[in-house]
Amino acid sequence: MNMPTVTAVIATYRAGEYLRHAIGSALAQTRVDLEVLVSDDADDSEVRRLTESFDDSRVRYRSNPSRLGPAGNHWAAMLAARGRYLAILNHDDLWRPEYLATAVPVLDSTPDAVLVFCDHDVIDPAGRSLSAEADHTTEQWGRDKLIQGLYRPFPDLVARQSIPVAMGCLFRRDGIDLTALPEVGPAYDLWLAFALCRTGRGAYYMTERMTAWRIHPRQITATRDDAWRRGSLACWQAMAEDPMFWPVRRAVRRRLADAACGLGVAQLATGNHGAANSAALLAIRSRPTKWKAWAVLGLCLLPRSVSKGVTGNRGYQS
Repeated sequence: MNMPTVTAVIATYRAGEYLRHAIGSALAQTRVDLEVLVSDDADDSEVRRLTESFDDSRVRYRSNPSRLGPAGNHWAAMLAARGRYLAILNHDDLWRPEYLATAVPVLDSTPDAVLVFCDHDVIDPAGRSLSAEADHTTEQWGRDKLIQGLYRPFPDLVARQSIPVAMGCLFRRDGIDLTALPEVGPAYDLWLAFALCRTGRGAYYMTERMTAWRIHPRQITATRDDAWRRGSLACWQAMAEDPMFWPVRRAVRRRLADAACGLGVAQLATGNHGAANSAALLAIRSRPTKWKAWAVLGLCLLPRSVSKGVTGNRGYQS
């Protein structure tokens, strides 16, 4: 297999048993013209053995010589991909068998689309469907207001984070400059949505839930750290400066302020008043009514022992 239609990119780091289910769901696609590329950021012998245990020519294992982090690992995997279409599958998520068979023909027949995305289910650690949580997620990210079809341009979809790039999006490989690696850490999926939007082509939405997002304690979104905050902040800052996003600048500035304020709170909690002050000022410039940012700014004037105690209070988390 030299040139598959789709490369399923599964980027891992110390992945557990969920990886087996993710690979299995990719191989179970009713469309078989794909490769499954497992990109290991830990050069883990257990991950290599698990991957090779499938004994399927469509599955390929690669590892990085040194750790690259979430964004770097994904970029390295996409550079190594053979498919003309790429789809990211988190190592703990799943695809429904009909996903690629439905999504690929959309890109094949819609040259104006740079990506096609779908709604998704939510599952628990055991893989059981959580319908109430899925309905909430659909509404939270504005997909309940979308109808099936092409959206061009789509900065509003990016600003609302409606596109589940990391588990429900198929995009054209030539829509991304894979040589330009931004410093966005775990927020790589937000940057990808931004970069694909900047091509000027469209995003096609399919209303069916054809993928599944697994909720469990170890997932990145459950343990947001400074790397995630800094990465998302870099994404929102880039959007705020891009003329294509000016029609949705109010939403972008709100997201930017939230990210900056969250970083400010985290910096206060570690006693780094200088970084907290800078983050709070950025949040205020973006959204002057962001009261938590003003609170962070005020707390920067207090002794470190006091501010650290206050920001440990959940009421200050952004």
